[in-house]
Amino acid sequence: MFSTLLEGLSNLIMSNEDTTVKGGEYRPKPGEIVALRNLLARETLLPIDVIGLIFDFAEYWAHSSNEIDFPKEIQGPLIISGSSARENQLVLRSFPVGFSGFREKKSLAEVLAYDRTEVRPLELARENEPEFFKEKASYAMPKLVHPVRRIVFTIKSRDQGWGGAGQHHGTYNTSWTWFDVGLERFDASQTCDPTCSLDLRYESPNSTPPALPLCALRPIRPRLEPQDNGELAYHHPLSDDEDGMAIQHNILASRQFKEHIVTWDWQDKAGPNVESLSEELGRGPNTMDGSFVRGLKLGDVITVWGKARFPGWANHVERVQIDVFWAV
Repeated sequence: MFSTLLEGLSNLIMSNEDTTVKGGEYRPKPGEIVALRNLLARETLLPIDVIGLIFDFAEYWAHSSNEIDFPKEIQGPLIISGSSARENQLVLRSFPVGFSGFREKKSLAEVLAYDRTEVRPLELARENEPEFFKEKASYAMPKLVHPVRRIVFTIKSRDQGWGGAGQHHGTYNTSWTWFDVGLERFDASQTCDPTCSLDLRYESPNSTPPALPLCALRPIRPRLEPQDNGELAYHHPLSDDEDGMAIQHNILASRQFKEHIVTWDWQDKAGPNVESLSEELGRGPNTMDGSFVRGLKLGDVITVWGKARFPGWANHVERVQIDVFWAV
């Protein structure tokens, strides 16, 4: 009821703006949310906090979406092979929390560079203040410290189609191909080099660096570990059991691509049967308590990593999408 009412009111207020409708589902823009909140505060005298609760109940949130379709981009699925130098691959990166897109118009090469370029394994020296990100957008940004309400991962993939214990075929048990969640943050101490080519956005030495360059991103997940030469490297454990944060495993020994839609909500709570449920769903048990969503801040970047382990195992990835919803 609330969501229908808010949608109707928003349409009246923002009748001249292009609203977002995807799959028949209404998705308001940040400006619509602010305008409606101001209207309700003025006309009903409800406190802003109460209006925020109503918006949360109605799931009246801002939204961003990032997607990669490998058959369209590389004429076939991405194949991640176990026991290879590329058995851990960054598959997709979200827009920073609070951003529904970037101001800069990007070519296909630039889009793919943002989506899939692994950032250098450097430690985060200093986080940016919220004001830094608010200055980069031309629309209303979140006011809450932890504004994210939901993440929806859509993954279409399969394994190599054979192998593993026969009694587990058709389940997620003993599946050695899966997807992990990652997290990156922008380092306030990073100065973007005008000649940097990491973003593929520089056509001349005099080009203007992007507002949020890839070279300023620092990995939080996967964590970093020191090497013998003193440098840092990504830590990719043998299995997902180390931290239980697998977004989704592939069905064991299936030749058919399967689309999994995995929703993480800020109000999720892990029940007493979380271990058995996570095994049944092919998810990490620590993804089911909502803590990852609740911990996200303005400017955080969510990543998806594809994994495969051991010779013969292969993660075939057709499509990945990250949808992020946040309160404004």
